[in-house]
Amino acid sequence: MQADFVSVVICTRNRGDEIVLALKTLLVNEYPAFEVIVVDQSSDDRTAQAVAPFRNDARLRYLSTSSRGSNTGRQLACDIARGEFILITDDDCEVPRDWIATMAGQLQADVALACVFCEVVAAPFDASKGFVPVTGALVETTICDLYAWCTSGAGRVMAAGLGLRRSLLQEIGGFDVVMGASERFRSTADADLPLRALVHGYRVQLTQRTRVVHHGFRSYEQGRKLMRGYLMGLGAVYAKLIRCGHWQLLLVAGFELWRTVIGPLISNLIRLRRPPVLGRALGFSRGFALGLQTPIDHAREVFLPN
Repeated sequence: MQADFVSVVICTRNRGDEIVLALKTLLVNEYPAFEVIVVDQSSDDRTAQAVAPFRNDARLRYLSTSSRGSNTGRQLACDIARGEFILITDDDCEVPRDWIATMAGQLQADVALACVFCEVVAAPFDASKGFVPVTGALVETTICDLYAWCTSGAGRVMAAGLGLRRSLLQEIGGFDVVMGASERFRSTADADLPLRALVHGYRVQLTQRTRVVHHGFRSYEQGRKLMRGYLMGLGAVYAKLIRCGHWQLLLVAGFELWRTVIGPLISNLIRLRRPPVLGRALGFSRGFALGLQTPIDHAREVFLPN
């Protein structure tokens, strides 16, 4: 079977040469037909200088833009991508030699598969000072409905290891550019697309056949802010989709609230510990309220940018 052409997308902003490891590991992948699109939203030229030595490789396409936001950058890349299959990773990640082939193979095997997520694992770090966001171990699973989404551990997925079918991405409205890093609703672009895919009858795959190594170290204080931002964005996603008529998301929102707020609250109270979840509850509630107020493009099921 002939290999489908794949477009790999990396968005970056003011990260300098941190992107070098990602590019090195991508460009030695053994897949025969792919391109790497770098969307550079930096306000300085450090990333441009870091990418320059790779630009003699015809597979690399570099786009410098004044736009802001990870989903905005991803949509720009998808608009110019040559592949039907779009793979996304982050500028602080590295991938194995078979990553493109494995991710593309999953998409190629199932025409109703809108997206596939692989495991994201941590590079070595000092746990006494902080952590690295990861998915944890994923069970090889094809998710066909919202019940399976709730019970499969899919809430841990990360866009650092994401594959998409471009035609289905366009069919369900593309990336929501009000979500993601540097946007109004931060940190929840990972969940928005698969939830939209599932409510429209498409499937989502979790795979343990390959993995991405994440170098994105965060302090514990940054982690608390990250979790609050994640839950704010998640609340907004649920509010948006419920406003679009997907009432079944009320149950999913309740499950997520139990998993991230109520369950940990009860667990800590039983152990006579101070529950560290007030900020999570406030973040989710604020996001849900903002999601009810923010204008929506109902046809595409995305928020309207300001």
